[in-house]
This record gives sequence, structure tokens and C-alpha cells, in this order.
Amino acid sequence: RSVDNVLGELKLLQDKYHFKSFMFHDDCLTEDRDWVTEFCAKYKAAGFTQKFCCQSRADIISVHEDMVALMAGAGLVGYFIGFESGNDRVLRFIKKGTTRARNIAAAEVCRRHNVFIWANYMLGLPTETEDEIKDTISMLKIIDPDYYSPSFFTPHPGSDLYEYANEK
Repeated sequence: RSVDNVLGELKLLQDKYHFKSFMFHDDCLTEDRDWVTEFCAKYKAAGFTQKFCCQSRADIISVHEDMVALMAGAGLVGYFIGFESGNDRVLRFIKKGTTRARNIAAAEVCRRHNVFIWANYMLGLPTETEDEIKDTISMLKIIDPDYYSPSFFTPHPGSDLYEYANEK
């Protein structure tokens, strides 16, 4: 959806419901930097002051601090981040595209910009050892998220890990 389309909907919701905050329900809003940049500029220019949050990825946050700052300046108050694991081998195994160090760096970026962290992570991934689970716990202690969202691995049909779980 275009930025103007989203802003039009927000205007309608503001007029009808006088909302105080909102969440973007988008798998990863921050993957499209151009869209985010345009949204932040137009959101502020339209006079919106409501706070918002969205999902993002640690690998994006850790290397695009300028975008985090821009979003925070427009009203971003929180990221839901899929850290998934604190162990590099497990992160490679699930093809997450990040590392423990990048996960921690993303949290540091969020802290610098007063953006809350909702940490999503999984336990019980295939091949995961007790020590690797402890790596996730130790990473979470370092990150010290505002909210914890643990989940147990669930193989979903059609995914690589579903096929792996069926084979093994």
C-alpha cells in the first residue's frame, strides 16, 4: 500500500475513533527503507502525534540506525524483533540471516533511541542443545528486553524446518 493510502486510513481512524497509538501489522515494515522514509516525513507533516510500533529484524536495525532515529522522531516507540536464538549455529541452521552479535547490536540501537524491545525467540528448535538454549537465555539477559515472547518451535507445513522434522 502506498504511504498516502495508509495516511488516509489513519486520518479516517483518527476522525472516527481518536486513536492514541497503533501497531503496523506487517511482517517487516522496515525492509522498505524508501517507504519508511516517505511515511515518517508525511506522517509528521500531516500533524499526526500518535505513537506507533512495528515488527523489524535485528539485522536491519543493527545496520540502519539512521532509519531507527528517523522512525523514533516520527513517533516509533517499539519494535517487535524476532531474535529467535542467541546461538550462531542455530541462527545459521534456521537461516535467520543474523548473528548473536547483531541481535545484541540491534538492542543497543533501540536503547539509544528509546525504542522498546519486544523480544520474540524460540526454544526447542531441531538440533538445538541445552548449551545453545543457555546461549539464548544469556543473550536475553544482555538485551534485557522490555517484553519477552517465548515460543516453542512448531513445524509449519511447507517450511524447510517442517521437511527437516519429517525427515529426521
